[in-house]
Amino acid sequence: MGNQNTKARLLGAVDVQSAGIVFGQFTVEVIPDAAPIRAAIASLERAAQISPEIVKRFLEGLDNGAQLCRIDRSDALAVRAGELRITLQPSELFRNFLAATLAVDFDGLATEV
Repeated sequence: MGNQNTKARLLGAVDVQSAGIVFGQFTVEVIPDAAPIRAAIASLERAAQISPEIVKRFLEGLDNGAQLCRIDRSDALAVRAGELRITLQPSELFRNFLAATLAVDFDGLATEV
C-alpha cells in the first residue's frame, strides 16, 4: 500500500499541461514534455520492487524534489513563435541511482551470519 501512495505522489508531481504566460502584450505558451521523467519514475517503481529499503533511503536522503528532476529547454526547429518547449529530465543523481540500483543483484549480496 505504501508503494502505491508513493507512486501516486510521484506521478501526480509530473502531471503537467501547457500554460500561457503573459508578458505585457506578448503571450508565451509553455509546452512541457514529461515523458523522460515519467520513464524514470517507472524505473524507480521497478527498483522499489527489487529493494524497497534502498529506494526509501534514497528518497528520504533528498533535500527536495529538485534533486530528482531538471528542466531542459528545447531548441527544436518545430517550435513556433511564442512557444517555449521544455522537457522534464531525471537529474544526473536520479539517473545514476537508477542505473546502480537496477544493475545490482541484491539477492546475491546477502550474507549469512
